[in-house]
Amino acid sequence: MQLGKYPQLFEGHRRELLKYLSHNQVSVFASWELSFKQLVAENSDAAELLTLLAFFHHSSSWEGLFVPFASKSDFPSPPPTLDKFQWLRDMSSSEFRLGNALGDIFSVSLAKRNTRSGNIYLHPLVHSWGRERLGPKAKKEKLAQAVVAVGNALEWAYTPGQKTNKAVREFISRVVPNADHCMTLADQELDADMPSILLADPQSAKALFYIGVLFQNVSKLKQAETIFAAIVARQDDNPSVFTPLMLANAQRRLAHVVNLFSRYKEGEALLRQSIPRLVGLVGKRHPDTLAAQFELGNVHHRCFRYSEAEDLLRQVVENDTDASTGAIGRMGREATSLLGLVYKHKGLHKDASLLLRRVIDQASEEDDDGAAHLLTLKYRHALILQELGDWKVAMETYSEVYAGLKVAIGPNNPLTLRTANALGRVDCFLGLYREAREMLDIAWKGQEALGFGRENETAQLRTLFNIGVLNREEG
Repeated sequence: MQLGKYPQLFEGHRRELLKYLSHNQVSVFASWELSFKQLVAENSDAAELLTLLAFFHHSSSWEGLFVPFASKSDFPSPPPTLDKFQWLRDMSSSEFRLGNALGDIFSVSLAKRNTRSGNIYLHPLVHSWGRERLGPKAKKEKLAQAVVAVGNALEWAYTPGQKTNKAVREFISRVVPNADHCMTLADQELDADMPSILLADPQSAKALFYIGVLFQNVSKLKQAETIFAAIVARQDDNPSVFTPLMLANAQRRLAHVVNLFSRYKEGEALLRQSIPRLVGLVGKRHPDTLAAQFELGNVHHRCFRYSEAEDLLRQVVENDTDASTGAIGRMGREATSLLGLVYKHKGLHKDASLLLRRVIDQASEEDDDGAAHLLTLKYRHALILQELGDWKVAMETYSEVYAGLKVAIGPNNPLTLRTANALGRVDCFLGLYREAREMLDIAWKGQEALGFGRENETAQLRTLFNIGVLNREEG
């Protein structure tokens, strides 16, 4: 049988086929087993690494996933004899050792280099075989190693002060398919045991947190919610596993996700726990604290509690303003722009527009994630222009913002979809029904994919309302 026909057969008859591994004269699988035994005998690192690669994406892993572990940690490192991730630590810290192991894997043809992308490629069948040859206990241990490797790479990328420049954004985009594959396997292999296994060790718990951050940032909201909810739910089970700062930020990030689903009561409760913790741990001017306070201000705004929203947003602006220069920081600008929307709801449209113009002038695309930040401010300004009756200018601004956000944060980000919805509404008002239908369909389908159409969710109602208005206008 040709090799290309094996994957379909293997997927349907994994266990039966693997029983024949000992018949090394007749089984393709047996030849791989012999090659693996050769690796074990000649270079145990190569054998361990090949098994680990089977838990990453079959065509998207690369050496960059193996980032040296941070020398400083909030937790004391266990003795090497008790550290189940010691091999991974050692491998990640030695470029020579990693390269030598990969060279041996390539030499026995169990993997190869994709010359165009630089990624490591495992045939899908070899990829499956690498996992299926393991027993249940070994499979769970190797999966935990893969999660830790991915999380450690993300910790490096998300290190405070790390500029989110083009190289880092590209790095994160290459990590995404590997994180996806790890967590898909975790769902399949661990199921209900996932929290108890991955959240029982400080290193794997931290890795899982950073994978949650990744999923939140790339709009895999349901997956992010699952991870952060698991961390928050287990905070009292084994306190030594979680740092106080990780828990406070897990609450903050979970609140952001549930607020996107319009579950504001749940989000508010989480933020009221997170904010005092963050103030005590890192101070009232820290970006994490400011982000949590901004999020609570947004909850007040969404729930029509405009006085509470205004008070809290002004605190964020005050705490993110340089006393010597008067320059407003990023979260301060975000809070100012949201304050403009509060003014809009109070009927102070011109004051709101002035606020937005001021912070737009201060923002720069050169800042960390500057393009997305500037486009967000312009989106909020367009909402105010629309209320002032400047429909054409609002349409032009929405069009610019939508095109920019698709590149900066992706076409499926909630803000990108919200902009598509707003643009569809303006197009409808201006009689551009075909364009309006296109934008509203994009918004509706994208929000459905994110889970905004679930029962008791209200985040999609505005889009559905605008579609109803368009249907009425078109007769």
